[in-house]
This record gives sequence, C-alpha cells and structure tokens, in this order.
Amino acid sequence: MEVKLNIYTTSNLEDQLEQYMHVDKIEHEGMTFGQDMLWLDRVLVVDTEGLYLYTGGTMHYLLLWDDFKSEQDMLDALDARLDAICAW
Repeated sequence: MEVKLNIYTTSNLEDQLEQYMHVDKIEHEGMTFGQDMLWLDRVLVVDTEGLYLYTGGTMHYLLLWDDFKSEQDMLDALDARLDAICAW
C-alpha cells in the first residue's frame, strides 16, 4: 500500500510503485518473506481523493471519497469491494 497526498502531482509515482512490485524479499520483526509469499503484481494506492489499484502499468480507480455522504457509507463500500480488490 502506498499513501500519497495526490497521485496526479506525485513525481515518478509509477517508478515507485514498480519498485514495490519487484522486491526479492521483505523482512519484518525478524521474519523474512520471499517472493513465493509476496503479492507482487499490484499495489493499493490511497490519496486525499480516493482509493486506487495499480496493476501492470495502469492505475485503476476504485473509490472516490467525495462519493460518500458518511463514514459508514465509505466503510460499507470498502467492505463490498474488498473481495473484488483481492481477486483483481
């Protein structure tokens, strides 16, 4: 996951995301996870406007925050799309 203020004004965003997709391993709290355990073909991106999924050089719009009237509306939409995001 990558968090930015605005995906449209971030320089070299695609290069940053591509680097995340091409890691050999991740070390966390003394444990090492190799490529066979990593989800390397997509990056979830959040900014002040919405939620996006970056895959294979393309940024896919998932949700725009202004589409929701309440926090609960947003949480319901995220919950409804979680399976689709994971299966993408």
